[in-house]
Amino acid sequence: MSRIRLLKSAVLAAAITGISVPALSATTWDLPLAWPDGNFHVENAKRFADEVRKATDGQVVINIHPGGSLGFKGPEICARCATAWCRSVTCC
Repeated sequence: MSRIRLLKSAVLAAAITGISVPALSATTWDLPLAWPDGNFHVENAKRFADEVRKATDGQVVINIHPGGSLGFKGPEICARCATAWCRSVTCC
């Protein structure tokens, strides 16, 4: 199942069951990445962020921050995210 279909299915299931879906309101997430810009991990994260934006009609925007541009490097990203410094993470 594609990511878009999965996301749409999850939203539909939440609507049917009455679960609130906060992502339906305009939401921005910061996604810190330890890898440098141009790395395949970063390129895939950019594609994912673009697909999420398209699937949600711009209601969910993921800002990609490659190369530790938020000031956290490598494993430190995981530690910061564990202490709620970051809203989302891709590491470990």
